[in-house]
Amino acid sequence: MSLRSSHAIFPLLAYKLKATGGHSGLQKFLTTPGPTILLILDEMDQLDSKAQDVLYTIFEWPYLPQSRLCLIGIANALDLTDRILSRLQAQPHFRPLLLHFPPYSRQELATIIQDRLTKASAEGMLDASAVQFCARKVSAVSGDARKALDICRRAVEVAEADERQKASSPRSEAKASLVSLPQVAKVLSEVYGDRMASQSSSSEGESFPLQQKLLVCCLLLLIRNRKNKEMTLGKVRWSV
Repeated sequence: MSLRSSHAIFPLLAYKLKATGGHSGLQKFLTTPGPTILLILDEMDQLDSKAQDVLYTIFEWPYLPQSRLCLIGIANALDLTDRILSRLQAQPHFRPLLLHFPPYSRQELATIIQDRLTKASAEGMLDASAVQFCARKVSAVSGDARKALDICRRAVEVAEADERQKASSPRSEAKASLVSLPQVAKVLSEVYGDRMASQSSSSEGESFPLQQKLLVCCLLLLIRNRKNKEMTLGKVRWSV
């Protein structure tokens, strides 16, 4: 992520592996006898380049004769190799093994949040119902653990702000705020709020964008004019 260009990965790898001779020297280093080299590249989709020469070169390194490189690439796009690296699919022995990590479930997100609270010695900071509510909402939208943890952090900040407002008397005792369901619900509405609902409250006639109106109208017409009530997305899109 910190590289100025995708081609800067080559001198960086040469520096880390202490290989000399530039690009050709790095390739020679990877094919000379020695211990296996495990290369893990996170955010690999950031190495996008013209003609995808950078990604093609890196993916072909493990298949060079006498190569000792084992490559693990991590990317957000599930179809990275199929979509932009079609040449790998044309050669069966170059096809990388894909391992799909599904989004976190509600139970997994709740466990992750509780584990982070335990490590921070803040087991009683979030109410159990608030944790379950946050995990359920995030798992339904994205299943992203980072998003769930960020929502909990912001809910703690909201609860602390509420406590500071209530502490108007110097006699009030300072205590840790218990984050309950209302604080989490407030943050969730800010993060995943329904923009169409907010627009409808401010404007009476124009609540839906034009494209969404066209989509709904086409769907209604197709259902009305056809005996089959089941419509595929492709038919609706073709009608629009």
